[in-house]
Amino acid sequence: MIWVLVASLTIVGLLEMSTLLMFQFNFKSFKPVQGESNLPFVSILVAARNEELNLEKCLRALMKLNYPHDRMEILLGDDDSTDKTSEIIQEFCEKSPLFKPVRIERSYFSLVAKSKVLAQLINEAKGDYVAFIDADMAVTQDWLLQMTAPLGEGFSVVSGYSEVIAKTPFQQFQYYDWLNALHFLKSLSDTMKPATTLGNNMIVSLADYRMVGGFEDIGPNLVEDLALLKTMQNRGFKAIQIVVNKGRAQTLAVASLSFWISQRKRWIKGALNGPLYEKVFLIVQRLFIPLGLMMTFLNPVIALSFVTFKVIVEAIKSSQMHMRTTRKRANLFLFLSPIVNSVLDTFALIGLMLKSSVKWKDRNY
Repeated sequence: MIWVLVASLTIVGLLEMSTLLMFQFNFKSFKPVQGESNLPFVSILVAARNEELNLEKCLRALMKLNYPHDRMEILLGDDDSTDKTSEIIQEFCEKSPLFKPVRIERSYFSLVAKSKVLAQLINEAKGDYVAFIDADMAVTQDWLLQMTAPLGEGFSVVSGYSEVIAKTPFQQFQYYDWLNALHFLKSLSDTMKPATTLGNNMIVSLADYRMVGGFEDIGPNLVEDLALLKTMQNRGFKAIQIVVNKGRAQTLAVASLSFWISQRKRWIKGALNGPLYEKVFLIVQRLFIPLGLMMTFLNPVIALSFVTFKVIVEAIKSSQMHMRTTRKRANLFLFLSPIVNSVLDTFALIGLMLKSSVKWKDRNY
């Protein structure tokens, strides 16, 4: 039994080291398209539900994009908000012809959560591509230039670089955790193909989206970005994850621990619907603390070595991403974050096992 454990951990170790090497030596970057006439027409989609505290900042940032205004439109969908979201949408639509409101039906093709809104926004899109950006995010001026850069090289889906704004210790944990997840996506994306994409910051070919039937054919799904990516990959369309120093989108950190765990429940539920290898990856990558505790009963030395190795590797991943995107020094949260996040993922998994329903935007699914 010990030899089986050692062999399994050796394989895990080799895979982890290969991820570090892939990121370091196979990193793909893309230069923005030169010349305004060569830029594609993009429909930017903003689905908003009860976002009165964040939406104005998001829309003001979109107005400042370094992208020709005659090559873009911004479609806004209010998902039955109970706050002032609809008023903010109306205000910006009156302020600039860039913004266009789209009436969102409460019931549409049995779709749920964000996919219900996105599907209806896409129906009104006039662009060659549709860009998804969450209402609680603020893009930098070069965001759309960077997002469209890989499109000329045959990619149908581009997942953008999102950064968590971190000031407090709780926010720092989220910042490094997000970097760690993006590291894996980028390494896999540049070498093979992405395992998932970021629905809060992505761009998709509208023609290819329609070719696979869109969200209407995909059906109800709480992890709409993963479902869309898998559907398009199954039809042979290519995707890429980009990581850039400029052209990022910034998002606020989750405010409470309970919401953070609830958010992870939704992500884990989506991953558990995937193939076996993704489930195994989830257990090894995200749940290494409880996995290490279970190994203690077989061999404490091996268990401690495994956990130590994982913490160091996860810290190196976050460090590689941090240096690539900020050029600044990382801090001690680099090493604490993998431990804290693994424990929280464990609680999220336990919570999902005890109660399979998932909460999204004050709604239970």
